[in-house]
Amino acid sequence: METDGAGATIRNEEAGLDLDLSAEYVRGHDLRNGRYTLGIRPENIVLDESPSGDENLRSTVEVVEPIGSDNYVHLTVTEDFLARSPADVKPEAGDEVGVSFAEEHIHLFDPETGEDVFLTDEEIAAAVA
Repeated sequence: METDGAGATIRNEEAGLDLDLSAEYVRGHDLRNGRYTLGIRPENIVLDESPSGDENLRSTVEVVEPIGSDNYVHLTVTEDFLARSPADVKPEAGDEVGVSFAEEHIHLFDPETGEDVFLTDEEIAAAVA
C-alpha cells in the first residue's frame, strides 16, 4: 500500500495488481505506507472471459467448480484466491480471465492486529452488538 494522505494505491507486483483507491474511499481511515492483507469476498469478484485491459488484474483459471446457480473459479492470483461467478460464466482451466472488483468491497487487514482498516467505528460497534 502506498498512500500520500489523500488517495492510496494497492500494489502487488507478483499478482499484477495496481489498484488506485479514491480519496473519498480512504478519507477518515488511518492508512500508512506498508504491507496489508487484501481481502475480498468471492461473490464480489467479477470475471471477464475476454479481458479488455479495464480489469483490476488478469489471472489464469486453475479449476472451475459448478455448483448449480454459480461457479466457484479458483485463480492463480494468490494461493486460495476464489471467485464466485454466475453459471453462464464458464471459463476453463488454463484460460486467462480479467478480474475486477469495486473498491467498496475491499478489506485491508493490518498484519499486526488483523483488523480491517476500512471498518468504521459504527461498523465495528454493530458487529460486536
